[in-house]
Amino acid sequence: MSWSQLWGQEQTLEAFKRGISERNLAHGIFLWGAEGTGKSLAGSLLAAHWLCQSPTQDGACGSCYGCQLRLHENHPDYTTIDLEEGARTIGIEAARQVGKVLSLAPNITERRVIVFPHAGSLTVEAANSLLKSIEEPPEGTLFILEARTEEELLPTIRSRCQSWRIQGLGEAQTARWLEENKNVPSDQTALYARLSSGSIGVALKLMENEGTSHRDGVLNWLRDLPRWNGVQLLQAAAALDKEKKEKELHPIICQVEEGFSIFRDLLIYQETQDPNQLINKDRAQEIIKLHQFWHGDILVEGWNLLERAQFALKRNGNPRLWTEWLWIHFSQKLDKLK
Repeated sequence: MSWSQLWGQEQTLEAFKRGISERNLAHGIFLWGAEGTGKSLAGSLLAAHWLCQSPTQDGACGSCYGCQLRLHENHPDYTTIDLEEGARTIGIEAARQVGKVLSLAPNITERRVIVFPHAGSLTVEAANSLLKSIEEPPEGTLFILEARTEEELLPTIRSRCQSWRIQGLGEAQTARWLEENKNVPSDQTALYARLSSGSIGVALKLMENEGTSHRDGVLNWLRDLPRWNGVQLLQAAAALDKEKKEKELHPIICQVEEGFSIFRDLLIYQETQDPNQLINKDRAQEIIKLHQFWHGDILVEGWNLLERAQFALKRNGNPRLWTEWLWIHFSQKLDKLK
């Protein structure tokens, strides 16, 4: 539970430490950054330090009663308020839940933490109801709000928080981290660093969910989609749905994520004609071949379709239905361009 776990975020760490030591940390901390950059880890380390009974300069001690409760995810003074299963927003009930938590005294020490991992999903009504709680909470209360972009959180909430951006490390640093901490061979670290755009969290997800095999799947359906009829589209969606076993993420979710890197490469190649500018350099010949068909307006349309599918899937949309939706819409766009 050491601060050093937040690799490459020295400025944020110094701000945390200074705020804690000088006792001027705001009641609300807003952490924002792209997926996989470490904002959840930053929030977790800050919460651990806040609730630790014997904190050190390096972070939470990891051995006190409070730290042990946190490690086992049953600390009574640590509250997470997140999206309900299948929900797209966090409504007014969240504010009521916060009110109930704040009405009771903390259990272990005089401190407590309330975390919103998807604060950007708060409705206007819920956010407005939280304003006073964040601005003037009971002594010892710390709110941690997380979002992908600064704009996701309403300005009225942002103005009551200290805000820090958690940035990606870049490809070189990500590759070095993977090699030093995960014992990944150097030829693979470079690939995962490129595919993740320099995000450790995304790189780890790609490794855990067989990122390169899903990339193969995307390349295959981009090759085959122009030839499929309606029946073949539905059969392919059903086959992909059957691949879901015990893995953490559904195959279509992984393939949509991979689709962005392929479409990015197709767009870059369209503008530069330079294979060295591609993220997927090891598959450059396949991408160049795909570009013979996937170019112009269909790339922009394809990117927009992927964004809609990604938005729905991250909010627990049905993977099978969204696979069918995505491919049918791709097919319709392709037909118009033929």
